[in-house]
Amino acid sequence: MPAAGQYFVMAREADAERSAQGCTWIEVGGAAAHARWAARRARHHPGGRDGPGWAPGTQQALLAAQRQLILCSRSGCFALVHLQTARQQARAAGRLSLAAGDGCASRRCTLGHVRPRRFAESQRRMASELLNGKRVLLLPPTTIAPRSSMWAVPPTLAAAIADATLAKRTPPASA
Repeated sequence: MPAAGQYFVMAREADAERSAQGCTWIEVGGAAAHARWAARRARHHPGGRDGPGWAPGTQQALLAAQRQLILCSRSGCFALVHLQTARQQARAAGRLSLAAGDGCASRRCTLGHVRPRRFAESQRRMASELLNGKRVLLLPPTTIAPRSSMWAVPPTLAAAIADATLAKRTPPASA
C-alpha cells in the first residue's frame, strides 16, 4: 500500500491501534492547563506582563504550531498542507472540522490563481524539513479548535511520505 494510503487508513483507526502502530499522542494541554489559561486571561494585570502573543511560551507554541503538517485528503492530491492554513480556511467557511482540500494550494484543490512552480518548491521544502525533523506530520484532527491534542504519524511513515513527495515534485534531470 502506498504511504499516503497507509496515512488515511491510520487516520480512521482507533486510538489503541494508532498507538500500536507507532503514532505519538501530542498533548497540548489537559483540562487543568485549560483552566489555568482561562483564569490567567480573566485576571486584570495593568502592565507588568508581556503583550498578547509575546510571552516566550506563546512564541514557542506558535512556532511548534507552524511546523505541523497534514496530507490533503482530496482524492488523488496527497499534497503536504500546513495544518494552521487548513484550520484557517475551515473557520472562514464556518465549519468546525476540516474538509477535503482545506489549506491545499495544488492545482487540483485551488479554484483561483495557481502558481505551479511555487507550489512545487514549497512541497519540496516541506518534505525536506519533514525528513530532517524540522516539521512533524500529523493525522488530520477531528476539530479545528485551537490547543487540541493530536496524533503524530510514525517517523518511518512520515519519511516515506516525504520521499514520495520529493520524487513526485522533483523535475527530471535534463540531459
